[in-house]
Amino acid sequence: MKKIMLIDEVKVVNYAGGIERVMCNFANEFVKRGYDVSFVCLDTEEGKPLYFLDNSVKFINLAFLGEEYINIKYYLKKLGKELLRIFCDNKMMFLGRKLADPKKEYFISEFIKRLKIQIESIEPDVIICVSADSTYFAYEASNKKIPIITMCHIDSKRMIDNMEEAHREALLRSKYIQVLMPSYMAVVKKAGFKNVVCIPNVVEQMNNKINLYKEKDSYNIITVGRVEREQKRTHLLVEAFIKVADKFPNWNVEIYGDLKQSSYIKMIKKMIKIKKMENRIHLNGVTKHVKKRLQEADIFAFPSAYEGFSLALTEAMSIGLPAIGYKNCSSVNDLIIDGINGFLCEDGVDSFSEKLAILMENEELRINMGESAYRSMKSFAPKEIWDKWENLIKKVIADKEM
Repeated sequence: MKKIMLIDEVKVVNYAGGIERVMCNFANEFVKRGYDVSFVCLDTEEGKPLYFLDNSVKFINLAFLGEEYINIKYYLKKLGKELLRIFCDNKMMFLGRKLADPKKEYFISEFIKRLKIQIESIEPDVIICVSADSTYFAYEASNKKIPIITMCHIDSKRMIDNMEEAHREALLRSKYIQVLMPSYMAVVKKAGFKNVVCIPNVVEQMNNKINLYKEKDSYNIITVGRVEREQKRTHLLVEAFIKVADKFPNWNVEIYGDLKQSSYIKMIKKMIKIKKMENRIHLNGVTKHVKKRLQEADIFAFPSAYEGFSLALTEAMSIGLPAIGYKNCSSVNDLIIDGINGFLCEDGVDSFSEKLAILMENEELRINMGESAYRSMKSFAPKEIWDKWENLIKKVIADKEM
């Protein structure tokens, strides 16, 4: 039985992240296909991933193996970081130079030390990492004879622009770098990486396509994703709707997602209150019933600044919802075909508001675009995507054994 090790260095336990959802689905699928799968992380929260994980998958949280991760050394490093932030600034800059983060350095050294033990024990045939960071950890922890495939779950340009030199060297040693959209391949190759392959995320194919013909007393615009300022930019949807709300009194906005960015949430709530929209714009928090909420909607609005491959957007389109996003948002501008399965807007509030109004007042257009959105997701059907992954894994293992 061939062994796959999946490594995710970010938050995993009880976390509703898109990457974690992909990784759990990946592990489940390859266990079904007869592989021995380990899923490794270092998360200070004890427990399991939020998403279903087959009992046959070995979930390994390095924080709870060996000596305690949170110990006196951890607290000293944490204190060191806080002192640097007090005497320098939040970005820990001193005389124009960025200082090393003691807490982060502790995390990296512990991750590598603990991962090395697991790699030597499990002896995987291939390691699949979610990022350049985890690829660096894997190369430092392994004997460098185990082939590594690096996933890129974000906009490839952002990955390359923010990459440290050590991580770049680790990526150069990867057997393959997997990107999510064809447009990302040229970006990665231009940066000097040769073995680049495009495998999109799986999009679940919805049998119960939404019925946009249904007569209703009220209609919903929905968005799904953490409520956050820099990437998700939920405030743009709120502002865009407020501009046209009086013209469409039977339309509401339903926002589902993490509400942890407290100052930003407070700002949005204040905006809603000032415009007396409390009964029409709803911050609902996280839901475990996304499909049901999508079935109750009529338009999917997605004001993100950048994405890798949005599961929220593709899930909405696969159920038959027309979508609105921004022209300059990576991957969104690949998935939404302007004027066919949704609208792509110029950046800012006015264009988004205008496109919302066009869809809100035109039922036939919503229906036609929704049907096109549903059809456009067929190319991301699970079997096709998982087969691509298995072919790549088999090739990497075969090359190793030659």
